[in-house]
Order: sequence, then C-alpha cells, then structure tokens
Amino acid sequence: MKIYRASKDKNYTKIDNRYLRDPRLSEKTIGVFTIILSLPDTWDFTVEGFLTLCKDRKTAVRSALKELEQYGYLTREQKRDADGRMGRVEYTFYEVSIKPPS
Repeated sequence: MKIYRASKDKNYTKIDNRYLRDPRLSEKTIGVFTIILSLPDTWDFTVEGFLTLCKDRKTAVRSALKELEQYGYLTREQKRDADGRMGRVEYTFYEVSIKPPS
C-alpha cells in the first residue's frame, strides 16, 4: 500500500489514534469528531454553528454527538440564565474517552 502524505508544516491537525480505532464509534461519528477536534480551542461550539462546516444534516450531527456522549467523548451541561430559564448548552469534548471500553 502506498500513501502520499502532505507536508505538515502548517494547516494540519494532530489527533490521537485511539478514538479513530474505537470499535464503538461509527465512521460517521469519527468523521464528525475529527472535524470538531480540528477546530480551535476558542471555538464556541453550537450545533447550528457546526452545521455551517459540514454537509450533514442536523439529525446526523445530533446522532453523532449522542454517540460521542454515550462513549465518553463528550459531556454536555445545560446552563441557566440569571432568571433560572434554560440557557445555552456547554459542550466539553475529550479526545480520549472518559469511559474506556470494558
């Protein structure tokens, strides 16, 4: 097998191989997660904002996020505003699962 690799002196993402080889994750979820990991740490993640970066529909992205949460690559926290009403969701992504396979 031959693989022609690009020079990685700029515009590249360094990722951990463990999630790429996690048999619990679907290929769709691995792709969505790879795009998420390529975002800058300062990115303010929202599903709507993320949809501007990919061609998948909202239901596909939401199911990928659910899978990431199920297997410990994502936690979500529902925030409340000053009046106690539901606010935005805070997403925390983990490149290495916090729920390793048993």
